[in-house]
Amino acid sequence: MALSRLVFAAIVVAVTTNFGNSAEVIRKTIDADRTAFLVSTYVLDQKTCRAGPYPQLSVIGADNGKVTSELVRSQQDNGDQCAGTLINHLVIDYTPDPGFRGQDTVKFRVSGARRADGTGHSIRDYRAYLTVQ
Repeated sequence: MALSRLVFAAIVVAVTTNFGNSAEVIRKTIDADRTAFLVSTYVLDQKTCRAGPYPQLSVIGADNGKVTSELVRSQQDNGDQCAGTLINHLVIDYTPDPGFRGQDTVKFRVSGARRADGTGHSIRDYRAYLTVQ
């Protein structure tokens, strides 16, 4: 399977832009003392509509809170040829430290699955600039 057919997608509620061609940037204002959704990622072969296993999370840094993840299985629902395919999502959240208000920068990496031929893997870095109020 060609790497170009392996899609590593992200559904981002916040505004995103490329950061140094290697990281997704998330900018978000969140409520203090509440957990906030950052991103949901998955691996899907667009040609065969075959979903990969759950991506893996590595937290690189979070100064004033913590990054957590939850594994969720749901159907692809974007209207393309893979609509209805069960996908293994990794949902990533941020929870500020109790009483914290201000700016926090969170860095994390999501590693995808090996391709069907057993070679390679996908990696996406994220940097979240969060305003906690």
